[in-house]
Amino acid sequence: MGAHKPRDPAWWQIGPLIAVVVIVGLACWLLGWAMRGAGIGQPDWGMEVWDWIERLSWLAGTIGLVAALWLGVPQLRHIRDEQRRIADELTSRPELDVGFTLNVPRRATRTFERNAISIAPNWKSGQLLSEPTHLCIVIYNVGQKTARNVYVTTDFPLGIRTPPNPPVGDASGGYIVENRATGVAVRARQATLHPEQGAVASIELQIPRGTSQIRATVRAAMDDVPIKETEFLIRIQNN
Repeated sequence: MGAHKPRDPAWWQIGPLIAVVVIVGLACWLLGWAMRGAGIGQPDWGMEVWDWIERLSWLAGTIGLVAALWLGVPQLRHIRDEQRRIADELTSRPELDVGFTLNVPRRATRTFERNAISIAPNWKSGQLLSEPTHLCIVIYNVGQKTARNVYVTTDFPLGIRTPPNPPVGDASGGYIVENRATGVAVRARQATLHPEQGAVASIELQIPRGTSQIRATVRAAMDDVPIKETEFLIRIQNN
């Protein structure tokens, strides 16, 4: 859902100034008209004085209105731009894309498979598990805002194994690959992922002979965004 955009308050700020100028000018005109009709001040000033008061009141009102508009237009533009900026900040959010690639990239890019990939494990004669087959999990921020406290889990089904791997990473993030009773689990975390920035977890899988495909479950979580769960298909060749 898009964030609610606050109503632009520009006219509520400029409007009272314009109204005061117009009201003052109109009041001067009405006063001059009333006093002229009543003949007030005629012995001393004469009717021409009130004509000039009337004209000056309209001139003051016109000048005031022009001045208010001249001062108000830049403020209107500034407030409009500020409202747009705030609305963009409210509606922008991080968004994680997670997928797989066969080759280890120098840095994470958008070039990876998001739905399915094919691998070709090698089984030696008499072996039930294949030789370790390399695969990379890519996490990429395709959103417009920095993702914080990113945590991605990838679970492979029962029967899939991995050679013992030590944890990889540092204080800013990293990943762990481990064998569990339910299959291989990959846990990756990243303190921050800026827009158009990603991270890579390099893993090796051992596939049971006779496996035609693997369905991996990927869950991606970060601050202030609901957990996103997807299923990824890995097709097995050379089986």
